[in-house]
Amino acid sequence: MTALILVCAVRTMLSAEAAKGAVRGEITKLVCGLATELRKAGTTGKSHISRLHNEADKLADLSRKMRALSGQRQGSMTIKESLLAGYVTVIQHRIREAEKAASIAATDLAEACSLQAGRLTEFLSVFAQAQGGTKHCVTKDGSAAVRTADEIPCLKPTGFTDAADITGEATAETLASAYTNFKKALDTHGQHQGTNLCNLVSAQTSGNYLDTEATTRPVMWGGKFFTTAASGADITAANWAANTEADITKSSFKRCHETLQTILSSGVDELTTSDNLAKILTKNAPGIAQVNIATGAIRKNVPSEEAKLTPAELTTLSNDIASLPKVTGADQLSDTEQDAKDVQEILEINETACKLGKTRTLETTDKAESNGKASKDKCSDKKGEACTGE
Repeated sequence: MTALILVCAVRTMLSAEAAKGAVRGEITKLVCGLATELRKAGTTGKSHISRLHNEADKLADLSRKMRALSGQRQGSMTIKESLLAGYVTVIQHRIREAEKAASIAATDLAEACSLQAGRLTEFLSVFAQAQGGTKHCVTKDGSAAVRTADEIPCLKPTGFTDAADITGEATAETLASAYTNFKKALDTHGQHQGTNLCNLVSAQTSGNYLDTEATTRPVMWGGKFFTTAASGADITAANWAANTEADITKSSFKRCHETLQTILSSGVDELTTSDNLAKILTKNAPGIAQVNIATGAIRKNVPSEEAKLTPAELTTLSNDIASLPKVTGADQLSDTEQDAKDVQEILEINETACKLGKTRTLETTDKAESNGKASKDKCSDKKGEACTGE
């Protein structure tokens, strides 16, 4: 009688364990989407920093060419052009500062985004590879059949060992949305599908990952993203992601989300301004918009009132810059050398102007003194016209 009860109990236990299914294809797609957005976050952050760097370089080139134009004109620039030159330098400096701040924040990208993406991708890769006849660990959408390649889009279908190529960029919004979509789907698709399938999550009598008595702790995948209970209990929504709120700022992906926000918000306004200013570098400045330089935008009280450069004025400047002599080959200077040369030319022009001004002053003084002496000589006999009143 006792033996019969024991046999029945064992059969009941095995029957319960045999109910262990696999991870649903529907939830796998959403995990893939999150892993992909995490990967994109890393590349998007780096792309934004590169854009900041390139835009600052364009403005540096514009500054050099405006100085060269000033030299060609012998220092003759309109007041608006002079203000624009100062404004270009200010925007360039701000973009460099934004690049520096974004680069500091980017040190978190590898750990906060790329590492997390790798953990999720590896988790999916292991489960996708686990097949063994009918012992697969990821099912198709809506059935217990083994998944097909298109249901794990973040993995290359050949062997499921490598991450698929990614295209496009992430934003803080798309990253948050990918996480929210996953969390909202757990109630419907978080539980297992099928019976007696995935040996990675079951604890049947032999040959399974969790079948030994020594397995007393849960197994955590993807940095605690998915947990299999030591008892081999059925997969439910509770096995996924420790936090229960569909809010990425309260999840383990918070740091990636915040880092991406910080980087992508760096220098946004300056980039918009730079995109317009850089059009001056192309002859006829196609598509350029009016540039408004606000009071005090360059330094305190400079300009003293808002300065506006119309598209027509900017187009004229663009064409003047385009007409500058092209320097190529052995005569071409490095950026630093060209900067020094341009500044030297402007200083020499200013020095020449000062000397000319001083010479003219001396000439005027000498002439005045000469005229005075002549008048005095004429007045020696009190007959000169200039002697009136003496």
